[in-house]
Amino acid sequence: MTAATRTDRPAPVWVRCIRGISTVMAIPAAIACMGLMIHVIGEVLGRNLFNHPLPGTLEITQYWWMMTIVFLAFGYTQLRGDHIRATVITEMLDARWERAAQVLALFLLGGFAVFLGVHGWTSAVSSMEIRDTSTGAQPIPIWPMVFAVPLGCAALTMQCVASIYAVATGRNPASHAEELI
Repeated sequence: MTAATRTDRPAPVWVRCIRGISTVMAIPAAIACMGLMIHVIGEVLGRNLFNHPLPGTLEITQYWWMMTIVFLAFGYTQLRGDHIRATVITEMLDARWERAAQVLALFLLGGFAVFLGVHGWTSAVSSMEIRDTSTGAQPIPIWPMVFAVPLGCAALTMQCVASIYAVATGRNPASHAEELI
């Protein structure tokens, strides 16, 4: 079976489901990015035009917007192959060893995501139990957004498994490195 034949067949259902999960989880991250932009513009306009900043902007930005943007987009970023990769050494390897190095890196990334996700889950549950809030001038509940950590790490872990499958079966898309040159 040639590489062309392998890539012509549709991906298995479980891989398409993982792609769907990663894509769906990126939607709230994109909406949060827009929300962050609007919030900061409102803060700047309020501060400069009316001498009245929006209360709690720092806390909302760091605990709500950033948590959502960063963690919920993990899986989608892996799906697109947009995580930063240093390929100086692996580019010198032949194709078989380069694929093995990619699988190893994906396995390590997935393992780290599991570790971070488990720790994030215990931290999120603990935060929920005490109804954790920010310590700023305006207390903002932060416990709901702490759940973005285990959710995003779960999506990243699943996407790593799908990426390992893609690399191992020769279905991985071309690297984005060519786009940068």
